[in-house]
Amino acid sequence: MSRKTYSIVALSISIIFSLAFSFKDNYFQLAKSIETFISLYKEVNKNYVDEIDHSVLMEAGINGMLEKLDPYTNFISENKIEDYRTSSTNEFGSIGIEIDTIQSKCIIKDIYKNSPAQNAGLLVGDQIIEINNIELENRAIEDIHTLLKGQVGSTVTLQIQNPLRETTEERRFQLVREEVKAEDIPLYQLFENKVAYIKLNSFTKTSSESVKNAFLDLKDQGAEKLILDLRGNPGGLLFEAIKICNLFLPKGVEVVSTRGKLEEWNKSHATLSKPIDLDIPIAVLINNKSASASEIVAGTLQDYDRGVIVGQRSFGKGLVQLTRPLAFNSSLKVTVAKYYIPSGRCIQSIHYSQHALSSETPDSLRNKFQTQNGRPVFDGGGILPDIRIKPKELSGLTKFLSDSNYIFEYANIYQSTHEKIDSISEFRLEDSDYSMFADWVLSQKTKLKSPSLQKLEKLFSNIKEEGYKEEVIANLHATVEKLTTISKNDLLSIKEEITPLLEQEIISRYYFAQGLLERELKEDKVFLNAKKLLANKTQYDLILKSKP
Repeated sequence: MSRKTYSIVALSISIIFSLAFSFKDNYFQLAKSIETFISLYKEVNKNYVDEIDHSVLMEAGINGMLEKLDPYTNFISENKIEDYRTSSTNEFGSIGIEIDTIQSKCIIKDIYKNSPAQNAGLLVGDQIIEINNIELENRAIEDIHTLLKGQVGSTVTLQIQNPLRETTEERRFQLVREEVKAEDIPLYQLFENKVAYIKLNSFTKTSSESVKNAFLDLKDQGAEKLILDLRGNPGGLLFEAIKICNLFLPKGVEVVSTRGKLEEWNKSHATLSKPIDLDIPIAVLINNKSASASEIVAGTLQDYDRGVIVGQRSFGKGLVQLTRPLAFNSSLKVTVAKYYIPSGRCIQSIHYSQHALSSETPDSLRNKFQTQNGRPVFDGGGILPDIRIKPKELSGLTKFLSDSNYIFEYANIYQSTHEKIDSISEFRLEDSDYSMFADWVLSQKTKLKSPSLQKLEKLFSNIKEEGYKEEVIANLHATVEKLTTISKNDLLSIKEEITPLLEQEIISRYYFAQGLLERELKEDKVFLNAKKLLANKTQYDLILKSKP
């Protein structure tokens, strides 16, 4: 900073101080903190031994400060503002793929049906070597996403390699970006006992219309009960959540309100239209990845006793953000209010300012509210289901194989040797197929890793450095080897866990997201319990009318 700049800053601080004493103590503390920060920054700039990159240092300071608030209040620097605008408005083109970095390589993890990527012949498992002649190895996933995005109609060139293709040579693909997005509803279907099922993935500008059309189609097919699946749905547009509630609630009832520090954020949002069905029994499925708009829909239907909630406690994201412009083309995304649903409860899981309640807090420490029928509900931890279904617990080895992409990679190998498979409902892996999978895993010389084993390996390393007796070191080494070595018997012992995961991953290669979901539902405890509940009207009515 120049001397003139410091003079201006000092004058500004003096003015703030002269006004501060006439305001509340909060403003005095604000002025005091600003002056302390500026004086500190001045001394660091003047005395620090090396040259300072002011933009880097300031951004680190801002981010450190905002981390003390909540995860959703963020600084958007000038060099990131365009990426933020495109991601928040969806005004960009795509080729319809999902990617991940595996061992520093950019791998295609999924391909959207009828997308430019599928039409061009790209495969799940392909490694993207270059994008527009820019090498990708060791690049951050965020940078790769930026390279893939562009205006609709623009061209992107990919250099692809895959040892499972007919030719192992690198190939170039030139694709035209389109407006591609995952379907709002990957599956809707009528099941036995006239149960309609609708899976909603997100809340976009077309979601409520998609749900309405799917529901009316299912009613035409004879549907008399409804399962609305919001599991894994991270939310999206608030007004789409209100419109979806409006499909099943009368016109003019409150769905959600917001409350903030400023009066302009104290608002109430009600249904505006005539509903399409006020009587059909509804089961809403949620889990710990159902957030924001998903929680508003589930919580509002629960508060009006309009449906039974089934599954696991939701995520608990009840904060409203607003983007405000800052100097030099930067911006601040700041939390300005909280969501409250009709019973009066807030769905936010953690009060970050007090670091209080979380989803693990017992109900006895939460505030108690009531549904329209007088049923007890609680705040401070998302939406708690009326029927809780514990998620299936997998063994440590199964989790390791899944998280380490062994199941993903073997599905690619299977696809490369099978041009087609049986129908979604009939496809099954043979015992010989699983044996081949086990042999392939062993051929990778895989070592089992887990947090506890990593601690044990570190302990072993420390003991070696500290010079313990060779006999002690040898015994500990043998123990570590035994615990981390995967045997054929180990893999055979988890066959019942791994086989369904393998089958689902393979099905997704041939039948995409819809086929994967259809197959998952066949063994889905939450879905099956919801179907069973809707078939028992007495139990359904009892849940909605019961009081403590």
